[in-house]
Formats: sequence, C-alpha cells, structure tokens
Amino acid sequence: MTKRLALFLLLALLAACSGELNGEEAPKPKVEVWNLDKQAKTEIAHIAKTVCWNDCVMVTKANNDSQSNPEIVDIGKQSIGISFDEMEPAPSTINLINETTGEHIKLDSNNITVSPSTNGKTVYRLHFFWNGKGGKSLGESTYRFGVKTSNDYQVK
Repeated sequence: MTKRLALFLLLALLAACSGELNGEEAPKPKVEVWNLDKQAKTEIAHIAKTVCWNDCVMVTKANNDSQSNPEIVDIGKQSIGISFDEMEPAPSTINLINETTGEHIKLDSNNITVSPSTNGKTVYRLHFFWNGKGGKSLGESTYRFGVKTSNDYQVK
C-alpha cells in the first residue's frame, strides 16, 4: 500500500511540475498592416512553428513548411504592427530578427511598429522563449513573415 501511495505522489508531482504551459502548441502574435488613416487592417501571412512546448518535453520535428520562405505581402508605404497582448502565457523573451539584414532586436514591449528601412523584400522572424524557474526552458517557437515595400517608401 505504501508503494502505491509513493508512486501516486511521485506521478502527481511530475504532472504538476511539467504542466506549466497549457495547450498543445505556443500562442501566436498578431501581425497586421494598417492603411494610412488607420481604418483598415490586413493580417500578414506567416509560417509558425512550435519548436518545443510543455517543459520542452514535446519537441516538434522540423517540417518542410518551417524551412520554406513565407508568402511576401506587399505593404506599399505602410508600417507593420505586431501585438503580443493576447499571447497567453506571455513569452519570457521575444527577439525580432530581420533575416534579410541579420539585424536582431530584443523586444521588451507588448506592441511594436516595424517600418522597413529598405525598399524591396524583407523576411522577419519572431523568436519566442518561455522560461521557468532558474531559466529552465519551457517552450520555444518561431513566427516568420515577409513583406515588400514600394520604391517610394518613407520612414516617418
């Protein structure tokens, strides 16, 4: 009887420790383009990949979609708005990587506006990390999207 109780307590403890992140995969940000008068918005096409989740016990194998290039969305002269408000649980660390230039930006806000500084095509990657106590990795995901700006793009 005591062996059963000890086994039950051990399983309960393991379940409690490993379930810090809910769901089967990571939440996704909202990436949109607004028109100049902020009256209409368009969601940006993307490729999302959960690398690992729930104490990184579930590791997603790389698939062909995560390696391919995202659809390039023509945004003209617009900026891109990215919101992390609705991501639950909130990531511990968010990095924005401009894959075209190699620039890395660590984000510390729930919202960001990106204004591409060059004309033409740009591919961005958002890299999210969820960490537990002591910095233990609980989850990791990526979100890639591409935009094209017009030749007369002007940064405000």
